[in-house]
Amino acid sequence: MNLPRFGVKNPVPINLLMAGFIISGIIASFTLRKQFFPDMDFDSLSISMAFPGASPEDIEETIAVRIENALFAIDDIDKINTTCAEGSAHLFVSFNEGTQNIDDAIDRVKRTVDAIRDLPEEVERPIVRRIEPSMPVIMVEMYGDTDQGVMKKIIRDMQDDLRSFPEMGAISIGGDLNDELTVTVNQDKLIEFGVSITTVSNKIREWMSDIPGGTLRSDGGDIVIRTATPEEASIEIGEIVVRASQEGESLLVRDVATVHSSLVDVPITTRFNGKPSMHLYITKSGDQDIVKIAEIVRAYVDGRNRLDYQPTWLDYLQSGQSLRKRAWDLGSNSPNLPNELALSSTTDLARFVEGRLSLLTENALYGGVLVFLLLFLALSWRVALWVGIGLITALCGTLVIMSIFGITLNMLTMFGLIVVLGLLVDDAIVVAENIKAQHEKGESPMEAAVTGASQVLWPVVATVLTSIVAFLPLTFVKGNVGDMLGALPMIVACALAMSLFESLLILPGHLGHTLKKSEKAAKNVFSRLMKRYETARNRFIYEKAIPFYTRILAYAIRFRYISLSVSLATLIFSFGLIAGGRVGYEFMTVPDAETVLVNVRMPEGTPFEQTEQFLSKVEQAATTQSEVRHVSAVVGAQMDVEGGGDNSSSHLAQLFVELLPSEEREINANEVIDNIRTDLGDFVHYADNVSFDLMSGAPGGADITVQIKGKDIEQLQAASEMIRDDMYS
Repeated sequence: MNLPRFGVKNPVPINLLMAGFIISGIIASFTLRKQFFPDMDFDSLSISMAFPGASPEDIEETIAVRIENALFAIDDIDKINTTCAEGSAHLFVSFNEGTQNIDDAIDRVKRTVDAIRDLPEEVERPIVRRIEPSMPVIMVEMYGDTDQGVMKKIIRDMQDDLRSFPEMGAISIGGDLNDELTVTVNQDKLIEFGVSITTVSNKIREWMSDIPGGTLRSDGGDIVIRTATPEEASIEIGEIVVRASQEGESLLVRDVATVHSSLVDVPITTRFNGKPSMHLYITKSGDQDIVKIAEIVRAYVDGRNRLDYQPTWLDYLQSGQSLRKRAWDLGSNSPNLPNELALSSTTDLARFVEGRLSLLTENALYGGVLVFLLLFLALSWRVALWVGIGLITALCGTLVIMSIFGITLNMLTMFGLIVVLGLLVDDAIVVAENIKAQHEKGESPMEAAVTGASQVLWPVVATVLTSIVAFLPLTFVKGNVGDMLGALPMIVACALAMSLFESLLILPGHLGHTLKKSEKAAKNVFSRLMKRYETARNRFIYEKAIPFYTRILAYAIRFRYISLSVSLATLIFSFGLIAGGRVGYEFMTVPDAETVLVNVRMPEGTPFEQTEQFLSKVEQAATTQSEVRHVSAVVGAQMDVEGGGDNSSSHLAQLFVELLPSEEREINANEVIDNIRTDLGDFVHYADNVSFDLMSGAPGGADITVQIKGKDIEQLQAASEMIRDDMYS
């Protein structure tokens, strides 16, 4: 089938097809999932085993070493990272890049771990799970000087509200304390009724066999029991029958003990801007849209803070039923926060993503406008008009293909669209100019459209295929880098294919009918102005530009050895700049981060109070920086922003330092880190390890890590007293 002839002979379906591409592309631009980088598969897994009551040294000898030795026999394993803590062991296993069947390798790891039989009986069954990549999106901080029970209820209500949105990501609560039931046994009552504490504990244990919860406390010992509904369960526990007589008399738990609910006393403290806090940590995983998640959270927080809703033009299009509006309504209809509490969204990495995508969108828009202006200056205005419309059609068609195949709108795909922006009009320019040339030779407009497009059909196809093939080698890159770069050739191929389709099927018909109408059009003011402009332009090109170019070309040919020498000298100079390091190499530019994550690891066994005092020094050093906006501190635990897990121990601490937007700062995030380290001075060496991670929405959540190692463990333990003295002084 001759595509140009079909397009010229059937203008109605062709116009409908073009309108369908444009409308569908506009819709797809709002519905495509947005994220910073393409989805990547992390070929790693974690192994967790619990050994209650065991020390880290015992766990290393009895569990970790045996598992490591068994796993080293698997060829596909690249490295194993093991962490032993009080009562548990965590192993992170990563596989070699290029492993053919990663699922089979994971199954072998599971079988190998399950086959280990010489572990202590107290060791719980190992949990093996594949690490799914999760990206931090935003945090919601609730802080103030008020009762923890009140804060806990509010933060859990907020979690339930946000979970009601299907678009919401994973939500975890930080700083939250579990409920605990305490059963205080009266020793005198036990003696009076002739009941032992063992009998009471066994009765409670039987009743709680399916429900974990609570604490049975007496002089003889404690039994920990927990439940999710302590207020109701405390009453029910009091009604448990301890002993019953044949006459129908019953001895209840409340007759010999007092039951009340409280919060679990655990050594974990969270602060935000120096005040006690609890927070919601929202992450994105799978097919969720990071921008939608952030918009929902921001609108909900604004509603809870009773701020006025700020509608966007999309809200008007959706008749006020947008996600943001529904989230704001849900927040504004919730009970008022106590006066002592404040709510704030922080560590908003989605805003960082939105800024970069907005910048790329603006660049694409400006590029398209410049392409149209250049075409208008160099070609006929009719040719420029339809070539410009063809550019829009090709871009919209590409967005439709991306939507069909589930390709996200991210930095790499946007970069690919910008790269091919100039290439999209090349084939259209060739086809349009040849059609115009055939018409100027005397052919009718419709025949010129068919003949002109048919003559250059195969050369244009070859040109597009050559450009597509040039990007194909990127699909052969393996590993995470290959997953990231693989989207680029796909976008280039889709965009160029759509451009070829438009220039050979849609463009000829439009140009043919336009040239036909131009022959019959009246000489209106616009036509006379365009005719005068084209005459002046052609006169300048043929009388000024071309003669000047021919003179320069004649000199270059006449003094050909000088021309060749200048070319070679420029080439050698360029290679010299690269070889001498004057022109640096960077695989991918890392944008300035707006959040700094500080992980603190004190020596094993460091008391909670000393860890808290050390983090207070780091917190104080961060707060004094003028570029710092918010500081969120956690003592006694660390959250893994990459894997989504967390560890808790008295020697661990973590600090989230949110900076001002990069455009409002005079220094970058690395310089802020240097200033914090300078303020800490030698004091930082009291810790076993202090790491500074820049969180900017890149894969894994961190771009660069600066680690400060402490001294050897004997010196660190000997310096523990110095820490306390220095802090209190």
